[in-house]
Amino acid sequence: MAPKNRNTRAALVQTTMTKAQDAQDNTVANLRQKIAELEASSNSGSSEMIDPSLIKPSPYQCRSFFDPDKLLALQASIQERGIITPLVGRLVDNHYELIAGEMRLRSAISLGLPLVPFYLLDDISDSQAAELVLIENLKRSEISPVEEARSVMALLTSRNLLGCESISATSQALVRIKNVLHRQGVSSLTDEDNEIFTVAYALIEDTTRGKWASFVSNKLPLLELGQYLQDAMVKGLPYTKAKLISSFEKEHGEDAAKDFLSEVIDQNLSVSNIRKRLTSPNPDKKFEAALSHIQILEKNLHDGAFSDQERQQLHSLLKSLISSLKN
Repeated sequence: MAPKNRNTRAALVQTTMTKAQDAQDNTVANLRQKIAELEASSNSGSSEMIDPSLIKPSPYQCRSFFDPDKLLALQASIQERGIITPLVGRLVDNHYELIAGEMRLRSAISLGLPLVPFYLLDDISDSQAAELVLIENLKRSEISPVEEARSVMALLTSRNLLGCESISATSQALVRIKNVLHRQGVSSLTDEDNEIFTVAYALIEDTTRGKWASFVSNKLPLLELGQYLQDAMVKGLPYTKAKLISSFEKEHGEDAAKDFLSEVIDQNLSVSNIRKRLTSPNPDKKFEAALSHIQILEKNLHDGAFSDQERQQLHSLLKSLISSLKN
């Protein structure tokens, strides 16, 4: 059973987290310190000038959207003052791989700059490069909840947690662990889950803008939405609207949901308007009702002459049919 005393329970969690942090070779704090040192070094004049066409974005980049307005503002600043803070990266085969400074790189390419200041890191492994990119992302205040979830889960997965070889497996493990903690407490975790929890708890609490339980409950589910909805959320679609469109998709399919999403964005439909659309009669059912009216009319016409009373009924039927088709 879970400890009844909340203070006792919190102390258990804190002890577990501390053990994890002490055991890790590359803690979040160390990575942040490394990035700060790199920025300080790169500003000291030790960078070199590189052709931006030789620099490729990081394959570990989880950000998929860069605000066009901010890019334009950065371009204007670069035109006026140049690139003040050099880009940071490493050499991979015959090209340079970016670690920090993608907006600067995009701006430089858009402006047609022949060279950009670049600080080259030596002896950086793939796993270290991944962690540096992901930690750099998590520093950004403008990162969306979806991108934050992607970055954290990619970073956790890169730690090679037990049995968690993919983001999906890591997500499932975190949900399972949260449920055990909620019902039974830290002492009920298996050795494997305790190892996963200690690493995940420390990293999530130290890098995100919320608590670990909130992250698992509220941000992990974002990664279960369709990719088109995740992309829309990165560009500003609220989660409440995305969730409703996801419900629409389950009933009508992805193609219809994508069309509905376009309508929601183009018309800036409110949550209440979306809910109203979801609860309105199904268009297919309306069509079926109209078809039934037409079949009745066809049968009556086929049967021959109409009495006055039948003509009145037919008139009423046609009005009902027209109304149904219009609505």
